[in-house]
Amino acid sequence: MGYGQPGKSAFDWDVYKNRKTALLYLHRSNTLADTILQTEDGSAFELVHSQVVSAFGDKLNDFIKENGSYIEAYHGLSTGWINTAALSQALTNPNTIEVSPETTKETKSKSSKTTTNDSHVLTRSAASDRSQPQSHKMPDFSSGRSRSLGKLKLVKLPKVNKYVLNILVECAYTGYIRTDLPSGGIWQVLEIADHYAMTEVIRACCAFLIKNLNSSNCVYFYHIGIKHRHPLQRCAWHKIRANFKYILAQNEISASNSTPRALEYVNDDQFQASSSANRGPQEEEMEQKRNNLATIKFEHFEPLLMHDKLNIDNEESIWFAIKLWCSYNLPERASRLSSLLPCMRFPRFRRGTEFSANYIWRDPLVLSNRDAQHQLAVLDRNHRDLLTSSAGSLMRDGFSLPCSANPRQLRPRVPHSILLAIGGWQQGQPTTLIESYDLNCNLWFESTKKIMIPLAYHGIEYINGVLYICGGTDGNEIVNELFTFNPVTGTCHQRASMRECRCYVSTACLENYLYAMGGHNGMQRMKSVERFDLTNEFWVPVADMNVSRSDASACVHDSRIYIAGGLNDQVIESSVEFYNQRDNTWTFITSMISPRTSFMLIPYQGTLMAIGGNNGSERLASVEQLDLATRTWSHHSEMRHRRSTFSAALVEEGKLIVVGGYNGHTPFNQVEMYDDHEHAWVVLQKIRYDRSGLKVVVVSDLPNAMEYTFLGSTAAGLAGGSVQIPGE
Repeated sequence: MGYGQPGKSAFDWDVYKNRKTALLYLHRSNTLADTILQTEDGSAFELVHSQVVSAFGDKLNDFIKENGSYIEAYHGLSTGWINTAALSQALTNPNTIEVSPETTKETKSKSSKTTTNDSHVLTRSAASDRSQPQSHKMPDFSSGRSRSLGKLKLVKLPKVNKYVLNILVECAYTGYIRTDLPSGGIWQVLEIADHYAMTEVIRACCAFLIKNLNSSNCVYFYHIGIKHRHPLQRCAWHKIRANFKYILAQNEISASNSTPRALEYVNDDQFQASSSANRGPQEEEMEQKRNNLATIKFEHFEPLLMHDKLNIDNEESIWFAIKLWCSYNLPERASRLSSLLPCMRFPRFRRGTEFSANYIWRDPLVLSNRDAQHQLAVLDRNHRDLLTSSAGSLMRDGFSLPCSANPRQLRPRVPHSILLAIGGWQQGQPTTLIESYDLNCNLWFESTKKIMIPLAYHGIEYINGVLYICGGTDGNEIVNELFTFNPVTGTCHQRASMRECRCYVSTACLENYLYAMGGHNGMQRMKSVERFDLTNEFWVPVADMNVSRSDASACVHDSRIYIAGGLNDQVIESSVEFYNQRDNTWTFITSMISPRTSFMLIPYQGTLMAIGGNNGSERLASVEQLDLATRTWSHHSEMRHRRSTFSAALVEEGKLIVVGGYNGHTPFNQVEMYDDHEHAWVVLQKIRYDRSGLKVVVVSDLPNAMEYTFLGSTAAGLAGGSVQIPGE
């Protein structure tokens, strides 16, 4: 076996120490290969071992056994690589082909797996009868000697193109699907894997899809997960639930070819026209690829709408989702309307009974459906009875809506994002306090979890599910400590300390680094900057800022760190500069209109907003906005309260919330939010304690999110609070 040197083994047995190395060696050297897999169009081929590709499953294995023809393989003792075109010609020409020295000079292609200097020369069998395969022998060539290596089976694979063949063969020998596939590549592989029932390849493809799951594809991926019974279903379901309001808005725009909520004005004829009772598999798949919520089956859609953690801004959104789903196939789905109506929590409508009377009752979907009318009447009556019988005992939330853990109709949904207010100066000293804000009921709750040490004027960043807290003061000294706080477990862990003590520090996270900028070290205000490597966990200095800054504010936009304002040793700054991580430089840009310290710089809808602070004469309510395209500042809507040493954060899209601070006389607990629709600031529920020098941070998608909300604070013992859904 083999033709090695006399007295030596034909194989290098060292390469067989482990399975992976052995398979790669066999594939690259074509040792013992017995099958040629060819694309449907005959443009490409791969030399493989049938026992290796048999791992793809019985369907492909049976196809290879039952199809194809045999050819004779020759081992020519010449040098150089086989010409791909010559081999392709051999596979399609019943006559034998002699490989001349000129045809052996072609460089090895990426798809070729031959790594030796020996040439494998192939000729196609001229026999058409598979039961008695024949082969043509090739005359000697090159050096004049060739040996027969036996017969190889040539199998043409329907539906398989060159790209997919290469990926599948690579997967067979490595056990992995490549992660650098171009756009659309994974779908080609998955289609073929599905056609040939390649279970392991399907699993690998689904695992690849999990890594590329986002709000724009989660509905389609959910259907794929269901089809293949893969954990992709569970992951996609979670993504749908977490991004429901965004997906719904896009679906409404697509369905109405207008603005969101336009469906409420669509008449019955339009609904009928937009429905299709005869969508075929291809049309259905196209709608799934468009991320259409309406493609979800009823038995999955109903529990989705019932779920406590469904991410919606208000309960009215459920009605629009029901309309979207029913109108997708009205003739078949009209009968489901009465079953979906109870998914709406009527007492939690922001517009109260007016919404039911003016929108739901008057909708063509209800007007043409007696069962739905009956169900809606029952729900309305239950709503009124509940409010009447419990008028004196019902708790009201910050929106003046009734709320309770039970019955379900009174439960506020658990928000996807939660605002945490951490530390700060409270009652004359720093605190370990954490308060959480529930967006869906406009209430603050004191958490039982605490940070490691009392802190004020510190920095905080939320990175990969963990809060990184650094610098500040504990009331006795300025600290250089860095520790992490896990909002799920409530545990704190000490990390490597900064090189400098920094109070009034500015922080930012860019790529895999946590930056600490400026601040006061107890002796002077600083312009030094250091960054923490999140992977290797150590601090290193980087380029200094152009000016010293204490109590400045920083943020990240478009892969740059912007820092503005603050105190230097002479004045309150109005200057702004940005850090370029690639060349480690700081560059000035247009200064703010007003000097500001103890303020907040927040990225907002493609701009930067400088909010509040102190200009040296007074606390500010003013806001200015930087257009990054023109690099010009302009005045913006003022806050309702003057404040400095406060904190602010962007909670989901368009919700900019400012919390606490100092009003010039005392720390206070006022909270307000910028309303993008009204172009004005609106007052929200106050935090529970007066605080300045605090930090707020948004945490999203916590598995224990309920703990920080109304349901967690008032109904910690609630059992079975959430509906069990398919795939979860």
